[in-house]
Amino acid sequence: MHKTRNNIGTGPFKEKRIELAPTIRVKQLQEISKEFIYRVFDLEPGQYLISDESSVFDFIGMGEPEARALRKIKKYYGINISEIKNGLLTEIFSRIQKLDTNTDD
Repeated sequence: MHKTRNNIGTGPFKEKRIELAPTIRVKQLQEISKEFIYRVFDLEPGQYLISDESSVFDFIGMGEPEARALRKIKKYYGINISEIKNGLLTEIFSRIQKLDTNTDD
């Protein structure tokens, strides 16, 4: 039986282990995450990979200036991300979810 390895086989990182961050919270907030990434960064599902440790700052500078991204977040969601530790996407998504829940009442 073939055993699956998480080590890189060749190149400068040969024999280094790859470990992906968990995606539990991202999966729980999947609909919000898809909408957010599309609205703020104009990326469709399949054009990006995010984990529970991903930050909004991972996307800024990749074709989206910081000021414009922050304005879009404020415009669409009313959130100032300077209050969110490290700009974690899961924290942003959780706040959006809470806002949506509060307005549904």
